[in-house]
Amino acid sequence: MTIDEQVKQIISNQFQGKKVLENDRLIEDLGGDSLDSLEITVNLERAFKIDEFPVMESVRLQTVKDCIELVKEYVRN
Repeated sequence: MTIDEQVKQIISNQFQGKKVLENDRLIEDLGGDSLDSLEITVNLERAFKIDEFPVMESVRLQTVKDCIELVKEYVRN
């Protein structure tokens, strides 16, 4: 499974299996809230064995694509 697919799966699980697309916005399109955003961030850190995203990085996660790009940035480094 690619990073893109894994991230989408984690986000989908957060929203009860809802199909997610890269351009979906976590709050507006998927119906999430700040708690969902926090839980997604924690689940991404766990799944990809990332110590912790800086707070400012986490705040910028607005779309599924933002999440994918952030994970790729940390997995590569």
